Amino acid sequence: MNIYRPISELMTFDVMTVTPDTLMTEVSKIFEENSFHHIPVISEDNIPLGIISKNDYHQLQHHFTRNGWEIAEAKNKRYFESITAGEVMTQNPVTVDKDEPLFEVVNIFLANLIHSIIVTEAGICIGIITPHDILKEIKKLSVVLQ
Repeated sequence: MNIYRPISELMTFDVMTVTPDTLMTEVSKIFEENSFHHIPVISEDNIPLGIISKNDYHQLQHHFTRNGWEIAEAKNKRYFESITAGEVMTQNPVTVDKDEPLFEVVNIFLANLIHSIIVTEAGICIGIITPHDILKEIKKLSVVLQ
């Protein structure tokens, strides 16, 4: 594996995003209908402002949600209708340019103990990279070496 490859060769380009004004009911729907774990929060100009993880979302849910109790679901709905992505997001997300080499991105993950990095081009959000993306690449390499 070429550790000098630009991260644009490994990242996810087709990423769902929300704005700070997006209600958490919409964020909830996105997480429940998809398998990814991070949603970038962007400005109207696609500039990264924050990120919401699935863990952030789960921490907001009523603790009896996983039991399927109707009262917990109703409480979640009311609560999520009253807060926005901007209130929940982690502000000042870590970002990298699409041309950043893989080894630098790995160093950023390790130094910051994070699970996602927003990828930009000229400061504009174009995608996301996660350790999972890097592990998929390592798996491809191991198959080739066998």
